Amino acid sequence: MVMGIPWKARGGAKKEDLLPEPPTEEERLAWSTRKQSLKQLIRDTQDKAMKKYLAKKAAGFQPNRKQRKMIKDDACEEAALKGAMRPVVFRLRMASGGISRYPHHFGSQCEADLALAGFPRCTFDWGASYDTPWNSATSSIILANWVKAFNANAAKGFGILTSENTAENREQILRRWVGNKKQKYKDQEKLVDLMKTPEGVKQVQEQEAIVKGIARKRRMLIKIVDARKAVVVRYFGKDSSEYAMVDHMEIHSEDEIMSSGSSVGRKKKRLQWRSTKLDTFIGLLDKAHKSRKKIFPKERRAAAALVDRGPYAPEADTERFPPKGFQSSLISPTWIKSQEGLVIAELDLNADEPVDINSAIDDISLSLRSAESMKSDIRDDNMTQ
Repeated sequence: MVMGIPWKARGGAKKEDLLPEPPTEEERLAWSTRKQSLKQLIRDTQDKAMKKYLAKKAAGFQPNRKQRKMIKDDACEEAALKGAMRPVVFRLRMASGGISRYPHHFGSQCEADLALAGFPRCTFDWGASYDTPWNSATSSIILANWVKAFNANAAKGFGILTSENTAENREQILRRWVGNKKQKYKDQEKLVDLMKTPEGVKQVQEQEAIVKGIARKRRMLIKIVDARKAVVVRYFGKDSSEYAMVDHMEIHSEDEIMSSGSSVGRKKKRLQWRSTKLDTFIGLLDKAHKSRKKIFPKERRAAAALVDRGPYAPEADTERFPPKGFQSSLISPTWIKSQEGLVIAELDLNADEPVDINSAIDDISLSLRSAESMKSDIRDDNMTQ
């Protein structure tokens, strides 16, 4: 549901995470005729009650306004008690233990309002326009319940600005959401068809493995970047040019997963645009991360497992580009010469040198040297004097 309940989890196609089926023709017809049917039922019940009431009176008797109202109200109540106006059987999507980013009762109330409006379940007609009767009525109920949740401070964790929480904006957000799900539902139908054959199942499994691999590499890269940024903060500070440089995700290379029989290893993918000195600096950041954690064995192993990715893969990554406005002296001159002029102009490279890469390399290299090595250098200096 839209009320904070995820439709589909990342990296999987579990049955409970799929978009619900759109309304069937029978459901759509029953819903569209329900209101008219109820009106006709009420009129028929009231007419029958009025005839029964007048049959007990003298000929020519005319009930007053108060009596007419009492007869109509009693007729409606009788129809409800007999089950003639019972609500539709609603199929709940919100299990009592379901995942929701809102308090559970707001979603339950939303489903209750949908049931009272005659909907058999919470779904959209994914292939139809947002402005169709089914979709627009469903949207109105969902939005009305979201406003109740917002007014009860149930959406405070989403950082929504009150000034932007207008009826027009809410409607546009939901309209866009429903429109985006149209293609996703088509993809879901294709997936269901593929799962009907062994070849299709294999194809789906292979695609899921690719998606999971991409997500795994992305998570690993984020961890590596965070580790490198922590090292830069320790050496240069968070407000330094060095930190601003490593804060760009584009300068960090992803892993290439190398399989050999039953074993799987990782290799770094070289970014073709990076200069040799920038490669050296990033390598020192990884080394510094490991040295920082070398006191406790468990931390040392975890640090090594994160940044020890083996040698560079044979093929460099030629599809990646430096960040826009990046320091030009940190980019490979060979790569710059190989690019078209329009590409370089679009990158708007910085000719200044906010990062003194040589000094930065020296600072980290010095800290990584052992105390014995530093003493040896001092002795050598004294002997040459």
